[in-house]
Amino acid sequence: MSHQAYRGRLARLFLAAPGDPETFEVVAGLRSNAVSLDNDLQDATTLDSQGFRELLPDAGVQRLSVEAEGLANDNAAWARLHASAVARQVERCRITFDNGDRFQGDFAIARFVRTGSYNEAETFSLTLESSGPVSFTAGGGTP
Repeated sequence: MSHQAYRGRLARLFLAAPGDPETFEVVAGLRSNAVSLDNDLQDATTLDSQGFRELLPDAGVQRLSVEAEGLANDNAAWARLHASAVARQVERCRITFDNGDRFQGDFAIARFVRTGSYNEAETFSLTLESSGPVSFTAGGGTP
């Protein structure tokens, strides 16, 4: 049985565009991104646990972190990201993957870095942290 890998270049970060109805614009110029889902576990161990740890299901805090790197450009979504980082605002984001999986929710820009040297393109890196519930939609499963 063969397995097909997912293409990393098709993982995308989108920002909600201003206006109604809600639409999303891709943050152009990304070279890499990573998504991390963290679940804080809640210990429910008692003396009756027979020496084994017990965890409360569906308890604790869940958060989604997104790290991305790319080329600075004149894309409207990139400009909004930069402005939101300076103003410490929360942005509505969507993260999609090659197989159709999708996360969507509000994110704060925890870290934003712009770098450049005399002989290369200006680059940026950022870290987004979820603020409130994040929805997950499963894709079709195959690229």
